[in-house]
Formats: sequence, structure tokens, C-alpha cells
Amino acid sequence: MLTPFRELQLVHAVRQPLLAPRVDSLSVSRKLGETVATFRGKLELSRKSTDKVDFVGEWDIPLDALSEPSWKLIHAKARAFEVIVPKADETGDEESLVIPTGEKPNSTRHEFGDTKYRRVEYSLVGSSRFSEYFLERQKGLTLADAATLTLDVAGVVEGSEAVRAADGGASYVRDVDYEIDYASGVLTALKALTNINVAYVAKPVSRPSSAAFAIDVPSTARPAAPKILYAIPTFGWSSGSAGGGTVSTRSGGTLRVYLDRPWWSSGDGELLGVLLWRRESFLEGVVPPDSLKPYVTQWGQDPLFASSATQGIPSVTSFPRSDASQQRSALSIDELSGVSVDVAGHGVAFDADRGLWYCDIEVDVAGGYAPFVRLALARYQPNSLINAHLSRVVLADFIKLAEDRTATVSRDTGDATLLHVSVAGRSYDTLNNLPGPSTVEVSLQRVRAGFDPAVAGDAAWEASPGRPDAVVLGAAQRIQGAFVWSGDISLPNEAGPHRLLVREFEVFASGAGLIPLPPSRRLVYADAFMV
Repeated sequence: MLTPFRELQLVHAVRQPLLAPRVDSLSVSRKLGETVATFRGKLELSRKSTDKVDFVGEWDIPLDALSEPSWKLIHAKARAFEVIVPKADETGDEESLVIPTGEKPNSTRHEFGDTKYRRVEYSLVGSSRFSEYFLERQKGLTLADAATLTLDVAGVVEGSEAVRAADGGASYVRDVDYEIDYASGVLTALKALTNINVAYVAKPVSRPSSAAFAIDVPSTARPAAPKILYAIPTFGWSSGSAGGGTVSTRSGGTLRVYLDRPWWSSGDGELLGVLLWRRESFLEGVVPPDSLKPYVTQWGQDPLFASSATQGIPSVTSFPRSDASQQRSALSIDELSGVSVDVAGHGVAFDADRGLWYCDIEVDVAGGYAPFVRLALARYQPNSLINAHLSRVVLADFIKLAEDRTATVSRDTGDATLLHVSVAGRSYDTLNNLPGPSTVEVSLQRVRAGFDPAVAGDAAWEASPGRPDAVVLGAAQRIQGAFVWSGDISLPNEAGPHRLLVREFEVFASGAGLIPLPPSRRLVYADAFMV
């Protein structure tokens, strides 16, 4: 007697995938205005032992809510999508997979819910193709209301549990009849459960990637226009010694632009961009066409001052605080179709006392005394799709730049009571028909009786008695509008702390009339030296 044949399939089931999934290559694509990102690439994995791969993304995104006193950084984590892993194809490739697969071409999409840029780190988790073979059962259990049952201290695979009556009649529902903490593997009865069977798959049945893969997800929409409140000149001060004297330098040429909240309209890395005319050839001259003037930065000489002329046109190299990574050429603007500009991006910072954002912009103008600058500003998101980098343009008011000044005080080598004083910097030749340059004066001061300079500041000082109110330094012009003012002043014999107060004044004509008036003066620089 012969028995019919039977096909017997042997399965070598493994609890976890043989290999941890890994990204070999990954690219992202988005479309203008869309909130979703689509990924393509190649994974390394064990296809014969991996059923699916979950992409879990983590990122930080800044949030500047007006209801809060300041901005904050929000950490986000989400399961982005899953890739179903087909078995090896006819090529026999067991250890790689191109995504998205032909079976599910739209499966590798991550919905972010906004158009902002973010840098996302994706971790991959591969799940075993054979998890069903590791089903465990506990039978004939009775649980009182609120009683707990630890199924496995390693945890339980999400959604793998089944709770049924032992006689096969009733099935119990999660979050209605019981609840379960998958991480701890603890099941809690929400009512009395009598004579039940519990089936589940204990962890682990997955294998995570050993390292995350970071990728930039670009912004898909133009940022909001910046809200410019005002701009003011700022100064940098530094001091040191040289040639036996004390040297103090004031660095001008910097503007602080204050901005209203909120910031980060296009995501992390949003900058304040200075927009610049993109001159295609030298034949176009140094003045942008009229149609572009409302959208690009310009500078020019103050007509009241006769001095060396400003040179050239503003370019990205005119803004030293914007490094190469923050600069871009040929970006479109929303206002004019077919027109492109260059941009010098600058980082912003938050002033908690004012509750405002600000940006320090240093301007390097070649030539010209205290020129005017009109900044064309826009929010700039470097990580954007084409035609989504720049917001609409906002023009700041015209503002004058302050000049650099370097003052030096040194003692005479033969007479310790004699001080040599000099001030160097760019100035003007004439001002409203009065000859230049500006006037630099030095005054010797002592501490007022009963005053503490650390508390009272400048109010603690008075002119040293028996001395002229000020010594005017002589000026000698060098090249390209730069001057050096120099002179000497002697120290008194009286004891106590003294200081030299150095001040510079622009001298203006007071206007024509029947009664001549003396010239007016405007203070433009001051510094003090302890002697």
C-alpha cells in the first residue's frame, strides 16, 4: 500500500532580522507649496528575514509664539512611513532594496503639516518576517477589575495581543475591556475577566539601525516679509598697547536692525538677507536701473560733506559678517518676474529685554566720509526650493555709517609729565562751505570731590583747575580722506586720578542772515584715557 506524497515546507524562523537596515543612499523631493516630502534611495538589509522597515524621524524646530515671552526649540519625533520589503527578486539580490518599490510607489512620503525647512535624522527599524512564529499564550486566566498581568518584561509587540474567552466565545477589546503597556509588557483589566486566554508576541522581533541618517528637507514656500522696526549705528571698542603707549580703537560701519516678532517663518536657519544688485557687466555702470532701486541696497555720499567719493556698488563682499555659506547669487524676487538678485545673509539674535529680534550688519564702504546706506532686506532661507528662498523686500530708512577711529596716548621718553596724543581716521575736506576736517579736542579732567567714577560715571569728572578747557589737536591729511590729528598735553602736579577726554566735532555753518552766528558743532566721537 502506497501513501500519496506530501510537500513539506520547512521554515527557519528568526526572531529578529539577520541584518540591521541601513541607508545606502537617500534623497528627498518636495514641490512648491506642498507640506509632504517624498524619499527615494537604496537600503541595505536582509530581505529574506525582514518584513518591513519603519522610518522614524526626529528633528528640532524653533517656535516663536507671540503668546510666550521668548522663542523656544521644539523637539519632534514621528513615525514617518513604512516600507514593505518584498522577497528577493529574480536577480537574487538578498541584501539591498530600492525605494519606493514598484508595488507601493507612493509609500515613502512623510507628511510634515507645513512648508518649513528642517534637518531630520531618520532611524530605521526592521521587523522580522517571522514574528507570527513566536506567538506565546497564557491560558485559563482570571483577572479581577484593575488587576495587572505581566506578559513579558521585555515588552510586547504593538498590536500583537489577542484576549479571548477560553471557550472561544467572546473576544475582548483593547482600551474597553483591558489596556496594555507595550513597553513594559503589562496588561491591566478594566473589568473582571474570567477564564480567558491571552496570546501575544514578546519583544524583540525588530532590529534598529546602528546610526541615524540626517537629511535636509527644504522649505517649499517663500518666508514672510520681515517686520523692520528701526536701525541704529553700533560701535565696537578694543584697546591695547603699542610703542609704549595705550591704543583705543572704535570700529564703526555697523548697523543694528531691530525686527518685530515672530521669526522662523520658514524654519530653522532663517536669515536676514541684504539684497544686492546683480550687475551682469561693467557696461551697466554703478547705478541700478530704476525698476530695481526699490529692491536692492544702495549707498551714497552725504551731500553736505566734500570728501573722497564712495567707490563701486554694494556687493556680497561689502558685508564682512556674512560668510560664504550665507551668501547666494541669482535668486528670484517675488515682486519682479525674471529678475534675480544676490543676497548676503546674516544671523539674527533675540533681545530678551526688548522682546525683539535684532541683526548686526557690518558695511564696508570703500571711500567717502560717513556715507548714507539704504538697506533692502528680506528673510532668506538658504535651504529652500528654487523660487522660495526670499521673502518680499522691505526697505530700511537711510542711515549714516559711523567712521572708525584709533586714538593713541603715550608719555614722552624725556619728560614723564608730557603726553603725546593722536587720533587717526577718515574725515571730510569741507562741510557746508566750512573747511575741514573735523575738530579733535583733548581735555584734562580730575575726579570731583565726593564722587565715585564707578557709580557716577562721566558726571564724576570735572575740568582740571588752572588748565585750558581743551587742547585742539592739529590735523595732517594722509591719503584717500584719512587724517591724523596730533598734539601734546602736560600733566598737573596735583595728586589723585586724572583722565584725558578726547572728543571730535563736526563744525557746521549756522546759516546766512543779517546777524552772523557762530558755527555749530556736533559731537561724533569721544573716548577717555586714565593717566
